[in-house]
Amino acid sequence: MIDGALGDAYTASALYHATEDQKWWDLLMNRVSTLVEVLRTHRFDQGGLLGGLSGMAYLLTVSRHNEEEFSNALSSLNSRISTLAERKLWDLHRSIGKRREDYDYAVGLAGIAHYLFVADEQYRGLAKQICNEFAELSLQPLPHSFWTGAADLDPAMVEHTPELGNGMRDLGFAHGIAGVIAVLKVGHKVFEDPSYLTAATRLMDVLVADIAEHNHSGPSYFQTPSPASNPPRPSTKSRQAWCYGTPSAEISAAGCQPLEQQLNSSLVHGEDYFDPQLGSFNDSGLCHGVAGRQYLADQLGFAASASWLEHVENQITHFLSGPSTGVDLSFWHGIGGTTAVWAGRESSHGYAPALTILGVKK
Repeated sequence: MIDGALGDAYTASALYHATEDQKWWDLLMNRVSTLVEVLRTHRFDQGGLLGGLSGMAYLLTVSRHNEEEFSNALSSLNSRISTLAERKLWDLHRSIGKRREDYDYAVGLAGIAHYLFVADEQYRGLAKQICNEFAELSLQPLPHSFWTGAADLDPAMVEHTPELGNGMRDLGFAHGIAGVIAVLKVGHKVFEDPSYLTAATRLMDVLVADIAEHNHSGPSYFQTPSPASNPPRPSTKSRQAWCYGTPSAEISAAGCQPLEQQLNSSLVHGEDYFDPQLGSFNDSGLCHGVAGRQYLADQLGFAASASWLEHVENQITHFLSGPSTGVDLSFWHGIGGTTAVWAGRESSHGYAPALTILGVKK
């Protein structure tokens, strides 16, 4: 569902917010109806935020006009999400290696928690359970602390990158501990539990140490184990996008002064932070596109380049002036997400609540 009907629904919600044009609400309702029918007749066990049940529930929650709208659909979704989240919590708690799909923001518990923080009050307890598990894992040594074993990685990925034969620890926001830090940060605010901030600080230490391995210019994509209990080995430096890289680390710290100070004390913005080509964020969409970076800069006050808006406008102009055949229209990786950001900047209504799925709240 990530870049199918659910992605279309997110794009439609963002454009309806920006334009108040009924056609976008109609498209949103069409895609939601399609998804409801699929879920009514098929088993679907992806409970996560990007393309999963939490993503659908999050969209309905932030798009509805009143508390009653979508209430039946949300009740059904919340029940299924709770069951899947409890299963993931059990899997995460009892396993030695930690499958990133179990804990990450994209499809795992971190993303589910992001939804539960805005869901009905009765589901806050499950969000707290997730924070408790993350805080406990932050205390444990490798390979127990957010380490994914090779057996739980794509075999083609391991074959292409032999050092993954002993597993890896992701460092990004979509996949990795940056997304976990963000959940602990919000949990600290919501539940007023200082242990969550302590855990977030502990995991931020991991990011800060890794950033230092790249001359303080950004984190790795992942870390691999070193022999004899030496510090983990960094991979190549990651792209500078929402999903991985310096921006993903900055999101995890945003709005929390201790975390921001901890991160910024070790971070230098290099040329690749600002140049879409050098930083590999020149695609369309939000995940690793310049539109996603522009949204982060606008909402959180991150450093930005004046060229980004020109880049976004060029992508939209190219789409409008050329043949649509073969164009990626999706929300996360295509022109849909780019248009959602552009429309939000141009509209007097500002950015749509649907875009807060990126884990960003001003």
